[in-house]
Amino acid sequence: MPSDHGTFVISLDFELYWGMRDETRLDAYKANLAGVHQAIPLMLETFNQHGIRATWAIVGFIFFQDSAELLQYAPEIKPAYLNPQMNPYLHLPDTDRHPELKPYYYAPELVRLIKSYRGQEIASHSFSHYYSAEAGTCPDSFRADLAAARQTAKHFGIDLTTYIFPRQQYSPCYAAELAMQGIRYFRGDARSGIYHCPEKHDIFYAAKRGLRGLDSLFNLSGQQTTLPQTYPTPPQHTLVNVPASRFFYPYCPNPTINRLRLERIMQGMTYAAQRNEIFHLWWHPHNFGAHIPENMQRLQQVIEHYHNLQARYGMQSMNIQEAATAYPLAVGTGEEGHGVALSKQNNQHVCKTEWISSI
Repeated sequence: MPSDHGTFVISLDFELYWGMRDETRLDAYKANLAGVHQAIPLMLETFNQHGIRATWAIVGFIFFQDSAELLQYAPEIKPAYLNPQMNPYLHLPDTDRHPELKPYYYAPELVRLIKSYRGQEIASHSFSHYYSAEAGTCPDSFRADLAAARQTAKHFGIDLTTYIFPRQQYSPCYAAELAMQGIRYFRGDARSGIYHCPEKHDIFYAAKRGLRGLDSLFNLSGQQTTLPQTYPTPPQHTLVNVPASRFFYPYCPNPTINRLRLERIMQGMTYAAQRNEIFHLWWHPHNFGAHIPENMQRLQQVIEHYHNLQARYGMQSMNIQEAATAYPLAVGTGEEGHGVALSKQNNQHVCKTEWISSI
């Protein structure tokens, strides 16, 4: 039987510059990254005041004080990306000579702050912002990266059971690795095909990214409310998918775009509350790093709408782990219309991911 209430789930991908290195120059994004150190405490206090529970998926590198400390805990097997620009180990900042760079890459104090707030789940966003769909990755390096992330979190007293793939790049092969290594929950893609996008590796990339932008304004794909479901894994291992519903785009100077995006989110929340389903909203803290007052005001509007739904329909706020265990599980079949193949290269199993997705 379905749950007797709708659920509002929030997840945040906490990356700092590790998630932006291949997208933009540090100088061009410093304001957003510096603003994370102000935005996260504000978000945490807002969540605390309003009873909002959330999942914070944190890149393992962020747990460290500096690059020298990070290297002491780096795994021996590292991803061998064919594109060296994707490899963070080749681009570590020299924080000994330039300590002013630390806030853009490292923030153990924010990890501790998040951990101190009730209802805030800390999840893994991999150790190194691992791109599982990039050429040169393999299950061995993925497994080593995950082990490093879990070991690092244990030093903070955190047992990682939830995982969010960087750029939403995942496949049954890597999901199976999660399950076998003790991860029980993850965030999958929204159901619509426009969110199953072969990011930058396919001729349809630009078109699908454009459609996702339009879908944030107008109802192209439906409300994308979901229920948790089991994801195909090896026998005796269970992995539960709590799919994303919508990305929370940051403040835009155009008031019409801001209004339409908020309305789109609230419509999905209402739809979930009325049907006892899950609406899963996600974003990155660095999205709120600029225009902080305006972004916090928009977050307040979303939370106010949640409280209205809570009063009218009994909607509840949960993090990913809680939502995954609050509903009877449907049996999933993986992502429809997409495939993964296993082959052997140099006596190693290699995941050949045929699609990826991201905002």
